[in-house]
Formats: sequence, structure tokens, C-alpha cells
Amino acid sequence: MNRICVTFCLLGSLAILHGQSGLVLAPSEPLSEPQFPKRSPVQTEQKVTDPGVRPGMLILKPSGDPIYIVEEVESEADQWRTYRRPKVDRLSKTADGVAIQGYDVLSYLEKRAEKGSKSFSAEHLGVTWWFTSAEHRNVFVSNPAQFVPEYGGFCAYSIGKGFPATADPEAYSLQSGKLYLFFNRTTQKVWEQDQQTMTRKGDTNWPKLHR
Repeated sequence: MNRICVTFCLLGSLAILHGQSGLVLAPSEPLSEPQFPKRSPVQTEQKVTDPGVRPGMLILKPSGDPIYIVEEVESEADQWRTYRRPKVDRLSKTADGVAIQGYDVLSYLEKRAEKGSKSFSAEHLGVTWWFTSAEHRNVFVSNPAQFVPEYGGFCAYSIGKGFPATADPEAYSLQSGKLYLFFNRTTQKVWEQDQQTMTRKGDTNWPKLHR
């Protein structure tokens, strides 16, 4: 084996002395950066004003009201399994404790959303309710449970979907004497398209979503 190696080395040296390269190397090509196919930008949000939007694609903002994370047991039969559930207060209110952003719940019966005044106010369920007149206030005080919005004034569509979102008092629907508020008019229209199903789901979800 050693003799063979020596022989090859001598032959290579003789070739170099005669001006011949013992090993021919091909010129290297410049390295180029790998080319990856361009990806289309990811659509992270679809506006609710898009007329072609589907109900399941609506993007709702989180609730503007305080949200509390409550750990609960999943079921009475399984006390060891717990679930961390986001919850809100029973009524949607401002930081000053005014219900549904100060709108008069009696004004909806007259088919308009009208903001009340601090001058005509009443306390109920720990929050302050504003009204446009002393007459409206007195009617409310006589039977407040009749006029409190469904789901505490939170968006009826989002409650039906299983999470709370603060509603816009200008987007509303009166059904069988009950007042439903919505995130905006688009969610209101979507809810009205399947009102019975959404109401049934909302009634089931709401007790799990408020404290």
C-alpha cells in the first residue's frame, strides 16, 4: 500500500514539474441566496362592514367592561376538573357606574335610542340609570325588571356566541317587549336573521358569562 502511495505522489510531482496540473478544479460559481415562493399577506381581520361577511367571521372587540377570570368546576359530577372562564358584571356600565352608557331604557319603547340626563336618575342593581324625564324615571322605578336590557345590556350576538362584548346603545332590537343591544348594526342584522337560535343560545350562555 505504501509503495502505491509513493508512486502516485511521484507521478503528481513530475506532472507539476512539466507544467501540467495533477488535479483540475472547475471554477466555482458564486453562491446565490435560496429563492422562496412569495406568500400572500395574511388577512388578520375582516371588517364587520363588509357586506359579504359571514356571521362566523365577524370580529368583535373584547368587552369594554371589566373582565374577571373565574375558575369553576366543569360539572358537579367531576369536581376535580376546573375551567377558567371569563366573566363580566351582571350589568354593562361605565367607569362611573352608569348603566348602558347613560341611555334611557324607556326611550326604546318609543322606537328611538336617546341618552338620558344625570338630573333624572335612579339606582337599581348597584348601578345608576339615566332618563330623559322624571316621567320615564318614575315608570322605571315602578317596575325596573321590566325595562332592564337582556344580558345586562351586553351585545346579544356575542353572548349567543359564548363571550361578552360591550354593546353600542344605538344598535338595538325590541322583541316581545324585551330590549336587546348589539355591538353595532351589522351584528344586529345578523342576529335578527336567526333570532330564535341566537336567543336560545344567549339564554343558555349568559348565566355562565356574568358574576
